[in-house]
Amino acid sequence: VHTGRVLIGNMGYHSRMKYGCVGRNANVPDRLEELNKTYGTNLLISHATVSKISEDVFVVRPIDYVTFPPGVRVQPIYEVMARDRRATGKHKLKAPAMQHRRAMRKYRDGHFQQALEMFTEVNAQLRDVRDVEEDPPSALMIQRCRACIERQPERWTGVW
Repeated sequence: VHTGRVLIGNMGYHSRMKYGCVGRNANVPDRLEELNKTYGTNLLISHATVSKISEDVFVVRPIDYVTFPPGVRVQPIYEVMARDRRATGKHKLKAPAMQHRRAMRKYRDGHFQQALEMFTEVNAQLRDVRDVEEDPPSALMIQRCRACIERQPERWTGVW
């Protein structure tokens, strides 16, 4: 899900009309949908969308930093993990989501060992809470942290 300006409507000539959507933001939802496969998530949203929703109602965690729209600038993308219908802030996924957010900051700042430990903790928490073998987004970040620890990037920008 993405929030942005696009032009929607019938385009073309009277003899050949097509209803469509154009603009810099038009393809972002398609890209987010494709990225779900990479991260093992079900619902990714852009930074533009997360800035418009209440984090009291939705449990959201940053997943990665990507260029959206292509060639513009690096932005975080987020996973909507759950909806807290009571908006109490005590949803069972809230603590792992916050820990994941802190781990992403460490990763982004190039503190890979600290980030690795935090992502490992998130993975363990979510295995218990969700009753799954592993949490794909944190498992991916664990792999990336290990790779960066083994071979320290020369000019780390926080983007894989």
